[in-house]
Amino acid sequence: MLTLHDISKIYKSDHQSIHALKDISLEIHEGEFVALMGPSGSGKSTLLQIMGGLDRPTHGSVFFRNKNIGGMGDAELSRFRGSNMGFVFQDPLLLPHLTLEENVMLPIIFSGNSSYSGDSSDRVKKLLKEIGLENRSHHKPSELSGGQKQRACIARALTQNPSLVLADEPTGNLDTKTGAEILELFQKLHKGTSEKQHRVTFVIATHDEHIAKIAQRIIHIQDGKIMK
Repeated sequence: MLTLHDISKIYKSDHQSIHALKDISLEIHEGEFVALMGPSGSGKSTLLQIMGGLDRPTHGSVFFRNKNIGGMGDAELSRFRGSNMGFVFQDPLLLPHLTLEENVMLPIIFSGNSSYSGDSSDRVKKLLKEIGLENRSHHKPSELSGGQKQRACIARALTQNPSLVLADEPTGNLDTKTGAEILELFQKLHKGTSEKQHRVTFVIATHDEHIAKIAQRIIHIQDGKIMK
């Protein structure tokens, strides 16, 4: 599904060059559950952002199903991300003035559907039911717990039926019990529902050992390099 060739990322700061990633090559296969493991500053978040086209490498190329996403313009890349990828961040980044349902609907709105069509609304309602938040659909983010906000972020990532979900420290701000519930939800979604709607590939950047235990494959990163 995803192929990275000789990826390097160099940041310029105060006349210094900071090598965040150094000549990384790897493949992510359809249907995998992959954990990117490494300490803070190892480069795992930068690598995840490059995988998702949220950042561009200084050198190297990224192919998603044989499409070179690095060769796309910003507008084309944005549309491509919206159609193929979902993102879950450590901070759920919910808009405070919108309801939970409206926040989950945002990817559909940004894709060009400016109105709440019946199909879109039904899909969001089904997602909220699937993650156990159907009774919170009209609540604002300030009325939700940390775990509920993160569940909403996961639902938002799945709104456009992505084939790849990239998550950056999704349990980092949660207590142990709530974090375990989020991991259980990831496992459920990875396995797929009876309708096979969410059989997606997951790549999670984390230092949480609990995620490592449920991942099918672990990629260890240190000082911007893949550890063999």
